[in-house]
Amino acid sequence: MSLVPRVVFLLIVLVGSLVTSSAYAERRRLGFVRAPQRVEHAVAIALTPWEIETVPLESSAERPMLTRDARRVAAQKEVDAVAWLVESEGERAIWLYDARDDQAVTRPVSSGEIDDASAAAIALSLKTLLRASTVAPPQERLGGRAESQGHGIGIFRLELDGGTRLNASGETFFEPRVGFSVAFWPRLFEDRLGLALRLEEGPGWSLDTTPAYLGRFADHTVSAAIRGRIPLGSVLALEPGVGGALHITTITGGWSNGRPPIDASRTHPALEVSLGLSATVARWALFGARVGGSYWGDDQRYGGPALTILELPAFQGSATLFVGGSIN
Repeated sequence: MSLVPRVVFLLIVLVGSLVTSSAYAERRRLGFVRAPQRVEHAVAIALTPWEIETVPLESSAERPMLTRDARRVAAQKEVDAVAWLVESEGERAIWLYDARDDQAVTRPVSSGEIDDASAAAIALSLKTLLRASTVAPPQERLGGRAESQGHGIGIFRLELDGGTRLNASGETFFEPRVGFSVAFWPRLFEDRLGLALRLEEGPGWSLDTTPAYLGRFADHTVSAAIRGRIPLGSVLALEPGVGGALHITTITGGWSNGRPPIDASRTHPALEVSLGLSATVARWALFGARVGGSYWGDDQRYGGPALTILELPAFQGSATLFVGGSIN
């Protein structure tokens, strides 16, 4: 097996392994402060179907925990939510702090000695609070099932990006590029795997390195890619991608010494890989950065038999910044 097929195979395996492991990356963490052992056990059992990991937490504070305390604990212990019991004047309540929404909610629970039945009741009350938070799986949140049914078969995401592409020839060219893409994330794959179609344009660059020749090179690109999404918490996500592109290149120009002008147009297939980092700032808006590499599978030498006007390398790189919005 030659080098290029090996690289393609390894990249496909890498994207697949990252996507299949994304379920673990999405796993939420709930910290419970100084909970009785029976309650911890009951909560762990109740939340197992939701794949929420319970983390026992200690608190040195003698006074009841406040929201600002929970905010500090959530940041220090890297948990998505903090739960704790508060007892006052013979009454007991369970509190839940949602780190993403920066809000705390409460629900009264039975007071008195905590036996197996009361521990199960506390766990059920906590599960009810979680349904109103961002910690529960989307389909288990209040209105989540109706919301997911109402949103159809998936999510469409529109992106606008701008950046640069490195083309190394006799000289190094950094060409500014802009792109527009439409990505579809089927709910069948729980928004972990999607397909993106993209158009890319750039101004090209002047060709003035060959004596007596003046011209311009341009590249018009259309591509399709399979993208994965690996959450890194509630806001950030990695998005690896692999796909193919068709580059339509043109050269227009002429000679100052009387030779016939050169107007050439070619199509080049290419393999493209990318890795993006996105930040979701609202339910429908996001921004981020993406780096990528492209392997052009055919000869990129332009000019006549005896004189080369431009020769591009097989491998090229790119870096872009993007903004996007989702349509459910």
